[in-house]
Amino acid sequence: MATQQIIFFDCMETLIDMEEIPGVREYALWAYAGSGVETYWESFQEYLDHYIAVRKELQDSPPFYKEYELKERLSLVVERTEAKRGKQNNSRDFRTAEIVHSLYSTFWPKYKAKCFASGEVYAALSFLTRQGFTLGVVSNFLVKGGIQEILEEQGIANYFDFIVASADVGWKKPHPAIYQMALAKAGVNAQEVIFIGDDYENDYLTPQKLGFTTLLFDKNNAYPHLERRFTGFAELPDLLQQI
Repeated sequence: MATQQIIFFDCMETLIDMEEIPGVREYALWAYAGSGVETYWESFQEYLDHYIAVRKELQDSPPFYKEYELKERLSLVVERTEAKRGKQNNSRDFRTAEIVHSLYSTFWPKYKAKCFASGEVYAALSFLTRQGFTLGVVSNFLVKGGIQEILEEQGIANYFDFIVASADVGWKKPHPAIYQMALAKAGVNAQEVIFIGDDYENDYLTPQKLGFTTLLFDKNNAYPHLERRFTGFAELPDLLQQI
């Protein structure tokens, strides 16, 4: 078994799968449709255009890899809409807060309803816990407290000693700060930790550069040349024996 006894997992598309993987359009639509504030915009397309523009502005502007949680993003969408109409708007304005609340409250239940943990994940987490591993989650996520909520609803939150999510700490992978925050929370150094996730840059390459031992969850078999990878959670116990 691995000499390291601490594992940091990515969450979405690693521990938690989705019935439908959302793109930018789906993220926007799940908040807009049924929110009760659709008429604030002339059409979904107008809302989507502002949503995409805000996303691009945040992505392309320094500080890079700073995380903006969902409510902040939605507030910026409303503010941008007002600005394009030639109106001044305060982000703390009651109307803005009301619209943001409606969009957020519409999005979040839809998102959670599409999440699930596979039987292989349950079995692997149970095995790792029995073997004495300490488990944590380090994940990019837009909803504050959202990872905890999803893991609780899926019945696997109790396997983890801590969760570090980008919306809660303000930085997202691959920024070094989120990995360092996770190490500080666990009270260990990177050499003591195995990092597991599905994203080559965020969960394999960057943590490896920071000193972690890394395993790629390569469920689509996109990196067959890598030695330390697995395509299904049933393979994980045997792979850990080889480290």
